[in-house]
Amino acid sequence: MQISLVFFGWQFFGLIYGYIFGMISGIAVILYYSFRYNIRVKPRMCRYRHIKSLFSYAIYTFLSGVGGVIFEYADTIIIGMFLLKGDAGVYGIIWSFSSISLFVAVAILPTLFPKLSRWSTEGNWKEIETSFGMALTYSSILAVPILFGGLLLGKDLLFYAYGAGFAGGAFALAIILFMRVFQVSSNLTQQYLQGINHPELVFRTVGFTATLNIVLDWFLIQWYGIEGAAVATLITTLLAAILGYKYLKQYIAIIVDWKGMRSILLASFVMAGVVYALTIILTANNVIEVLVEVGIGAITYGVVLIGLDKNIRDELWNLRKIRLI
Repeated sequence: MQISLVFFGWQFFGLIYGYIFGMISGIAVILYYSFRYNIRVKPRMCRYRHIKSLFSYAIYTFLSGVGGVIFEYADTIIIGMFLLKGDAGVYGIIWSFSSISLFVAVAILPTLFPKLSRWSTEGNWKEIETSFGMALTYSSILAVPILFGGLLLGKDLLFYAYGAGFAGGAFALAIILFMRVFQVSSNLTQQYLQGINHPELVFRTVGFTATLNIVLDWFLIQWYGIEGAAVATLITTLLAAILGYKYLKQYIAIIVDWKGMRSILLASFVMAGVVYALTIILTANNVIEVLVEVGIGAITYGVVLIGLDKNIRDELWNLRKIRLI
């Protein structure tokens, strides 16, 4: 809808109305499935202890959310203070462009949360520990290959998709894509801590790293420009991941699916080799040709990954049973 409205001349308002249309569509889909599967909410009497528990939990999650917003926008704001407005625009595009690395993680984490909450309430820690390794593997399934692809094709994608002025942000893009790999782990540990009823530890992590990010941005942006902002974010995200693992290890045994992670890494290397060969053989002259290289790389990665990892292959095979409509 956004693309259509912008194409027909609605400009900025096309983006706004398209976004609103998407929200309304999402509500409509939720209501449709609620009636179709006869999902009903049965109200129950709320007691003081429930209110007290929710209030204390909500304070920490609210403050963590504020820290998350600061982390999300501090770079761009400080870039706008010390550099040209065009630099802020380039960094904003890079930030949005790189967020596709989190696509799978963003889908997985909200789905996990109610399960984690129930498992922890029931004392089912084995399920929590097992699910962590699987969640980490599947959350990384896009972030790692996109990092490799961004290193090889990031400059061309920025040049042909946004213009020559954005191609200079290729190095910052590479740093941000590297950061996204750690952000997957950071977000995962924070979601698990919240799910097992320790939002105060998430607040500690987010509060510390958001503050540190502002301090690093203040100096590094003045010294190194948008690359300095990217480095500041990389450092703070790495620290957030380390702190998250440190706190989470106090409550569960962290089990990593090393076989799955090795398969993702190996498939990414094979994909990178194919894409690198394509960049030598073919000279991309427009965004369509660059996207063709991206598509070939994605197919190569998918085929190799499915061939290497039986668990991922079986999970994808089971998806055929899901009825979307």
